[in-house]
Amino acid sequence: MVGIKTVAGSLIEIFGADLCIVVGLAVQKIAVMKLIEKNRLSSAEEEVGYSDPSRINSDFGPLTEETNSEVMTVVSEQSMRAENSINDTQVPDGCELFSNFGWLMGLLIFALGNIFELVALSFASQTDIALLSNCTLIWNAVISVFIFKEDFNMRPVYRECSTRFFQRWDAFHCFVLIVGSGVAVMFTPDPPKEEDPDAKELLHMWTAAPYCYWGAFMVVAMFFTALFLVKNWRNLKTGNLNAALIAGLCGFVAAFCVTLSKVATTLISKSISGENQFDSPEAIFMVALWAFMLVSQLALLNVGLGAFEQGVVIPIYEIVGTIATIISGLLFYKTYNKFDQTDWTGFSMGVLMMCWGVWLVAHREVHTQQELSDNLHKNLSAVDDLLRVTSFSSSTNPSQAYVPFLPPQEVGSRADLYENALRSAAVSHDLPPPSFKPPTQSLAVSGAAQGGTEVDDYYEYRMYNFANDR
Repeated sequence: MVGIKTVAGSLIEIFGADLCIVVGLAVQKIAVMKLIEKNRLSSAEEEVGYSDPSRINSDFGPLTEETNSEVMTVVSEQSMRAENSINDTQVPDGCELFSNFGWLMGLLIFALGNIFELVALSFASQTDIALLSNCTLIWNAVISVFIFKEDFNMRPVYRECSTRFFQRWDAFHCFVLIVGSGVAVMFTPDPPKEEDPDAKELLHMWTAAPYCYWGAFMVVAMFFTALFLVKNWRNLKTGNLNAALIAGLCGFVAAFCVTLSKVATTLISKSISGENQFDSPEAIFMVALWAFMLVSQLALLNVGLGAFEQGVVIPIYEIVGTIATIISGLLFYKTYNKFDQTDWTGFSMGVLMMCWGVWLVAHREVHTQQELSDNLHKNLSAVDDLLRVTSFSSSTNPSQAYVPFLPPQEVGSRADLYENALRSAAVSHDLPPPSFKPPTQSLAVSGAAQGGTEVDDYYEYRMYNFANDR
């Protein structure tokens, strides 16, 4: 019969740790993508440059200069998206992240989730927590659909009987992953109910075979995966392989974190009960290693979530982490000695189901970071727009602005960019949307452009007074 402590640990894991971790990562994803878009727009402005304000009436030259640059930034931005490339210099560095309020809020929520996981580990076993951590797939699906507007298909997209039948059936992917992990955990014996070991005993368990061999294998696998990922990232910044590699790398790091979390919980609980465990270098080393692994895991997740869909990265990260965590628990506590033939069969079937689920998610249609930022800019109404195509200086009178027009042969998709830019400017200043007229209209509007303006070979400028539409 399930004990009260196990139930309490399960509830803390589901509604505390899992929810806070997913929400924290989502908040950080928003902050990272906003910083990437900001850096991309800045680099686009440097490439495009500004127009000569002397060509326009001097009273409105600076505003015209700014408007022209912003509109050209939109055109440059669209060309960057067409090229499907991400400049490495546009990825925010540590200073940008730690100075960003949104990212820090996500970090605090993520840290709170890890604290909840520590509490849950003190009530339930490591294998139970590994199973319940798959509830992040459910929370992640909810956030991906309702916040990031990512696709989550409840039914199969492809009706024909082929290998493509399951590849975009997201609900089936989650079902396979959750059932597979449940089967694997169900056939995994619990660790022995013994007195919690002290720091020296824990260090001995870390260095004893076979766990030390498994730990060495994970370190070597992470090292070569990171090398291949860096090389492949330079050649191709998008794609399923990069998303799967970075999520799998995070999963291996998460397995270390879970085992070290159990160790840290044991050391802290024994120290609180009066048996100080932090007077030995072994305890300090393991807690410091745990903190380092948490930071590494968070950094990798930020890179992956900034470049790929949350619906792809989080499931692979969670399931690879679950598989590695279960194996780590088996080897760390040596519970594999209790396996019989039925346990080995059930455990192997569960692991195979999880591997199949990871393969299905890894072959899911992956959108580029540019497409993700477009979708986020379009659908997130609760946060600031990621793509600021226009920004008018507060010191400049926002009631007057130049509206650039294209010659008739250029009216089309690029003209729509100009309209969108100016409509965004009106919205940002709580002004009514401008009404656009044919580009052949006279340059003088409401007498604002006294003396007219010069017209070059490519653009026409006219004055538009936002106050006229108030």
